[in-house]
Amino acid sequence: RDYTEGGVYFRMSASHGDNPENAGYAYVQLPLATKDETLAFANSNTVTVLQSDTKAHAVYDKETGLLGANIFEADVTIDGITFHTPCSVIVDETNGKMYISNPNREHDLISITLPEDWSNVAGEDLVTDTPRSISNNILVEVSVRRGSTHVITFTSASADDESDSSDSSDTGDNTDNSDTSDTTDNTDNSDTSDT
Repeated sequence: RDYTEGGVYFRMSASHGDNPENAGYAYVQLPLATKDETLAFANSNTVTVLQSDTKAHAVYDKETGLLGANIFEADVTIDGITFHTPCSVIVDETNGKMYISNPNREHDLISITLPEDWSNVAGEDLVTDTPRSISNNILVEVSVRRGSTHVITFTSASADDESDSSDSSDTGDNTDNSDTSDTTDNTDNSDTSDT
């Protein structure tokens, strides 16, 4: 079939049964993966679901060191970071970067309390008159570029500790094995908004 004119390329469904309670599922998309690569991933899955409820969906990939989350409600804490405003976020603690967006464009500021071991926090859209001495709280001005991604950089003591220990076992292989997989977790909650 010729898909250049539009139409359905791929369809997948999962039966939820009649009136499921506390049921859920999760899946990982592996773009361009071969059958063998997909089987290898399934046999050594490095993705952990940290939270999957009406407040947030969050996953962590230990191979890449990335945490990805969609925060639906205020005051949600995931992996030591408290999000006081709904947002979408990817945290790359290894490289000291946090990518924040406000895809719904419902807020002008995103308020986040960072872990105590994060320092040297910087970003083009940080509100600079916020007292940082108050529990490591930052405000990100998202109304400047509505819907865009805002990058915050930081230094993490725990990431430094991990890199120090990995430096001693460095094999010299600097190959970039970045994973572009998209992890989506959908828990069947009758009052959950679209994810």
